[in-house]
Amino acid sequence: MAELRALPVPDGLAGERVDAGIARLLGLSRTRAADLAAAGGVRLDGKTMGKSDRLVPGAWLEVELGDLPGSGPAAPVIVAEPVPGMRIVYDDDDVVVVDKPVGVAAHPSPGWTGPTVVGALIAAGAVAIPSEAGYAGVGPNFLPWVVGAVLLVCGALVIWEARSGGFRNMDDPSGSARGYWSGFAWMSAALLANAALITTIGFILSCTLCFVLAVRGLRNADQQQDPPGFKPGQLLRDALIGAAISAPVYWMFTKLLAINLPGLTSTGWI
Repeated sequence: MAELRALPVPDGLAGERVDAGIARLLGLSRTRAADLAAAGGVRLDGKTMGKSDRLVPGAWLEVELGDLPGSGPAAPVIVAEPVPGMRIVYDDDDVVVVDKPVGVAAHPSPGWTGPTVVGALIAAGAVAIPSEAGYAGVGPNFLPWVVGAVLLVCGALVIWEARSGGFRNMDDPSGSARGYWSGFAWMSAALLANAALITTIGFILSCTLCFVLAVRGLRNADQQQDPPGFKPGQLLRDALIGAAISAPVYWMFTKLLAINLPGLTSTGWI
């Protein structure tokens, strides 16, 4: 008999694709969750759902795990990643005592995708591995030294150029001798509005607004002597161009790559 899992959809999975949400909830692989949905084993409030349908918070989710090979929880995987704020209080050959932040699990488990103490300890220990232990004498702490050395050389060259007269044989700078603060204000407003509104009005509308404001600033900067006035037709054309750029990008992520971006609705279209 097929095993049935039933539970309400948590608020944190609002608008998530069915296959992605099931994978996170039950610790399944994304492929296995998609197979379960394709087999008709996923229902939301009694309605059979497809893998690309969206989850609704508070709805009753039923998943029939069935007899598909490998349909059980995926084996936990330890991911070595540093955890900001975690420190090692004491360690010896047998015991490690750590002070960890809230929200960090002690070890990986099915369904958990966040940081773990075990992963943080592995990441911290990798830095201490001597180079002799690696292949051809190259250990995990080799690359940071290479990057640091390259940056040091680049910094020394920049200092030498500055003290010896700067970069020579370069074209004279173009543009105005003074900054155009009105255009800077329009561009700043575009970026700040996008950052403030993207989770409220969605990716497409916020990026469209960003495009409209940024184009207005660039157009004003290009015509400083005779700034263009407010023209509804031009504003509408800018908005349509911004939407024509942002909408395909949004659909590529939500529909083709199955990566969630902030949307105005949970359909993945807007």
